[in-house]
Amino acid sequence: MVLSILGSCGIEEYMYLEPVDPGIPLTLNTQAFIRLPSEPYYFRYFIIYYRIYISGLLVEGTVSTEQLERINSSLFSDYYAFYPYTNTDNSVVPTTMGSIFSNRKYYPLALENNSIESYLGSSSGIITLDFARNFPLRPAFFPGDTRVNRTLTPINLWRYSESGIMNPYAGNRYFTNHSDLNTGSFINQNTFTNLDIANNNSVSGPKYTYVSMYIMAYGMDNNFSPVYSTPTFIGIFRLPD
Repeated sequence: MVLSILGSCGIEEYMYLEPVDPGIPLTLNTQAFIRLPSEPYYFRYFIIYYRIYISGLLVEGTVSTEQLERINSSLFSDYYAFYPYTNTDNSVVPTTMGSIFSNRKYYPLALENNSIESYLGSSSGIITLDFARNFPLRPAFFPGDTRVNRTLTPINLWRYSESGIMNPYAGNRYFTNHSDLNTGSFINQNTFTNLDIANNNSVSGPKYTYVSMYIMAYGMDNNFSPVYSTPTFIGIFRLPD
């Protein structure tokens, strides 16, 4: 959609990308079924941003806002920092939206040995995120709705990795509650290691890990400036052991 506003210097155009419907169906804290809207010609692809949080709290059902601070104080502060941007009444989204996420150490989701943009670059349809797959299966992406097509081929979810920006510890890019992820001392700003993980120094017993995710559409206008949709909060998922 292209919107036009009549201003003192004539008609000014600005681009608008349709956000993902915030009413995303969830199964407890293990699955999400995301319907992607149709987008205009300057749309490029959807981006899913994530961050992982170490916790001592076991939540077996859907995570509520009342549980955020108990899971991890950083999750609480991040959620409410992003909350104003998720207001769908906002028709104009900051062109720095990508930096707003990265400044809070949210990184783009990846897929094992696959380009995620190739699956999120064609708008419309449903995708599935599944965190209910215990070892040796791992949390996966499905290019379709597993509720109606259980023969879909899963693609393992991967954490972001880029030299000088973010490096998963020991090269472990899987979304599982592994010691590579839930050991706070492995988070190292100097080596850019595990910067996608928020530590929790208050944990004295068993450790759990949760991932928080947002999705938004990305495109470019005629001046090659970035255009974003309003980000949509997907949910918070507990990573399997």
